[in-house]
Amino acid sequence: MNMPARWFVAGIAVVLAASPAASAAEPVINIPDEAAQGALQDTQRQQIDAYVAYQVVDKMAKATSQDEVIAARRKLTEIYNRYGSKADEFMSAFGASMAKHGKAMLAGLAADDPLRILKEVNLSLTVKGMGQVTLGPLADVMVSHANPAVRHFGWTVYAAMRGPVMAAGGKAAQAMYDVLSNRLQKETNPQVLAEMVKMFTFRDIAEAGGAITPEAYSDGLSKLFKILETNWVSLCRRVMLADGSVAEATSTAVDAAVRLKGELKGKVADQVAIQLVANMTWSAGKAFDLALGAQAAAEAARQADKTTDKAGETPIDENPPAVKPAGGKAPQPARKVGKDAKTLGSQAVGATSQPAPKVGRDARTISSQAAQNEFAVGTITKLLLDCESSLNTLTPRNESYIAKALVATGSDRAADVRIAVNKWIDELVKAVNIKRPEDVVPLKAPPALKAAPAAK
Repeated sequence: MNMPARWFVAGIAVVLAASPAASAAEPVINIPDEAAQGALQDTQRQQIDAYVAYQVVDKMAKATSQDEVIAARRKLTEIYNRYGSKADEFMSAFGASMAKHGKAMLAGLAADDPLRILKEVNLSLTVKGMGQVTLGPLADVMVSHANPAVRHFGWTVYAAMRGPVMAAGGKAAQAMYDVLSNRLQKETNPQVLAEMVKMFTFRDIAEAGGAITPEAYSDGLSKLFKILETNWVSLCRRVMLADGSVAEATSTAVDAAVRLKGELKGKVADQVAIQLVANMTWSAGKAFDLALGAQAAAEAARQADKTTDKAGETPIDENPPAVKPAGGKAPQPARKVGKDAKTLGSQAVGATSQPAPKVGRDARTISSQAAQNEFAVGTITKLLLDCESSLNTLTPRNESYIAKALVATGSDRAADVRIAVNKWIDELVKAVNIKRPEDVVPLKAPPALKAAPAAK
């Protein structure tokens, strides 16, 4: 059936009226490459801001599908990369607009938006490698955000801009140092902590950027070391909880402390740096003891689970007697259950009509716990070795007390590591006059309450 012409025209009118592209043209950035590499005019800055506002606030924030969110991110990234690293003013203006409209987007997303997390992460991915000082206000919001992924990328943003910020100095630099110190005390997610501590590590001045002077670089490193020193005991206490991810992040912090000491030379006393690493060595020794104990307890529970049903009451015979089937045939040995069974509940005992044995706890839970314990022991082991290597660098020595204790066989590894750690501490107390870590790291017990006077 042919559509009347007036219907066709009316249909086109309805589609156009409903189309965002028809109702409001998409902003474009049309700045010649040569112009972008020089001083920008106000109209050009307005182009940049209108484009960023449209893609962030109108497209990404209001998107109703994953494809729309990703499309907005790609357009922002493509236009930013198009002008290259030489267009300093363009990228600075772009960063300022991303900070302004990115903050508005994060604050305005509805809690019940099904795409909220996707939008938050895609905004974070857009800015994570830009490295513009003008992104500072957005980075401040990101590193304090409720979403750990946003906080993680917030520190990636800061890591990319820290060199230029240090070079610029002033309020921007102080704001970065303040937020770093503040968040280092409060961060609860180990993966975010791992990204955060990368802020303290520079290979050399070149990594900080060509614009930074040796004086500004040294001043920045001094402030970073002071932040680490101030928050070090807090890190030690977290390590003592035997969280593998925290131990992994702290290995980076130990490396950062030693590198900063090396770069700053006489500006940081040897005793101060050695005290930090000694405190962490002692804390890691405590964590190793705790992690080994948790691993042993989990293994004992796993073994007990092999011979206990789901209710935890009926033992399972791992070598059950032969079962005589109906029909007078010769008895057949029952299949073994337990160590030889890949899945405890997968084999029936005896006749096929009998139910499979039950496991005492969820096998997935047991397996997951075992993996976590193994990871914790492994990362704490690495932390201990990193601490020993750092102590050898700082003192300087060439001892391997901890390394030997970790590979010792036929003895109590936890006890051997305790002895090795204490040997290091005893020698450092005598040689360098450090404080004993057990007098510095543990939380101080509150003073005892005075007894009320007896009634007369």
